[in-house]
Amino acid sequence: MNDKWMVLVIGLANVWLSGCSVFYTPGMSELEELCEKDGGITIRKDLRVDGYFKGTTQDCYGCWNDIIVSGYDYIEFNYERPRFHRYFEGGAGYHRIFKAPKDSPQCNAAIWKWNLSKKVGSEQYDRFFEDYCIASKPIDQPTAQYGYFEESEEWRVNDWYGSTIGRFYAEIRDLGSAEVIGKRVTYLLNPWPKSALSYGKVFDCRDIGKYRSPKGYGRDLRSAVFKSE
Repeated sequence: MNDKWMVLVIGLANVWLSGCSVFYTPGMSELEELCEKDGGITIRKDLRVDGYFKGTTQDCYGCWNDIIVSGYDYIEFNYERPRFHRYFEGGAGYHRIFKAPKDSPQCNAAIWKWNLSKKVGSEQYDRFFEDYCIASKPIDQPTAQYGYFEESEEWRVNDWYGSTIGRFYAEIRDLGSAEVIGKRVTYLLNPWPKSALSYGKVFDCRDIGKYRSPKGYGRDLRSAVFKSE
């Protein structure tokens, strides 16, 4: 078989594997069932907070943007995996980054040098650094009342097409009582991972007609629950 015929055959195979989604999308019925079961966002109450514990990171790289952009006063985290640039003195363990006056001795020079100095020229960042810096310090234990956590899993729902569904779970939890204040469940269906023509095409609950906006499905859980002081 010459090269031209080979290209044609591969192209037709990809079209066939795409499954003519107008008629059939493998995994869609499973996705709809899951969305019906628990997809979406559930909020027990709104919270006024000036910071929180971020349980989704091992080094909190970029967490300072939560302070500069989202208006929190501090973020706490467990420093489990220091990067090449050692941003936080004191090594592994719990740390806090926080907004401080720009002349504070606790201003973190490493964060400024290796990251934030590159943000100069952005209006929002420039306004922040007129009066403040990002400071940091090690702490013995988290002092925040609430923490944000995530977990995910993926499984195959169609062996022929290789279709997979991923479940992404996030929750905000009271660190003292373990009460779940809010949670968000997201499902993503990848129907044709073997097809080059459909590469990157995924579906979630919003792609199912009656779930165009299911229980605030598209909202970020932190911005939905946390109201910065």
